Amino acid sequence: MSVEPVSPCPPGPVTVTVALIEDHQLVAVGLSAMMAVTRGLRFTGAFGTVSEVLRECEGPAMPEVVLLDLRLADFSDPCANAQRLRAHGCAVIAYTSGEDPYLVRRACKGGVLAIVRKTEGPEVLLATIRAAARGELTPSVDWASALDTDDRFVTRRLTESERRVLALYASGATADYVARRVGLSTNTVNKYVSEIRRKFLDQGRSPGSRVDLFRLAQAEGLLPTLPNDI
Repeated sequence: MSVEPVSPCPPGPVTVTVALIEDHQLVAVGLSAMMAVTRGLRFTGAFGTVSEVLRECEGPAMPEVVLLDLRLADFSDPCANAQRLRAHGCAVIAYTSGEDPYLVRRACKGGVLAIVRKTEGPEVLLATIRAAARGELTPSVDWASALDTDDRFVTRRLTESERRVLALYASGATADYVARRVGLSTNTVNKYVSEIRRKFLDQGRSPGSRVDLFRLAQAEGLLPTLPNDI
């Protein structure tokens, strides 16, 4: 007696696991509620740091997509955070207020697949999560702005050594300290600072004080903007 082959049941929707790395509990509550009623997505939890995720979600428990806040309580670098998560197979989305070009730029360097502002609507976030799960890059205005920063004054007018000196010196480090960090003499560092000031002046930008240099370095994405609560 012949047996008719049984047609396989149609596969159900693939469920994408999503985790959040964020300091504010209210954001996690909102995401959890949204994904609870969204087909194909499962919220696996909120964590304070990348290290927590890697410690608590080993092997198959590792989330497929991670929403990464760029300013965390441990002051970790978004670039390093994104790279650590990617090394464990996670697709990373920068989930940010977007007010700090330095942090956005660092996230892009770390290989995030998208930048989503926390002010975006649910449909934008959900579509971006699904795209990231497929390994797709989602361009945005913030992404374009970060790329534009790479073609602004800093990369066009300053050498790599001058950029490093500017970032350290504008942060308040002494010339002696900068010299030790970058492997130059103190005299050379002072010459670099003078040359950096001249280049800014040539562009019609006044770096009169160290505070002015600090603000210019922030505008160029070399230094982070300090949060209001620090």
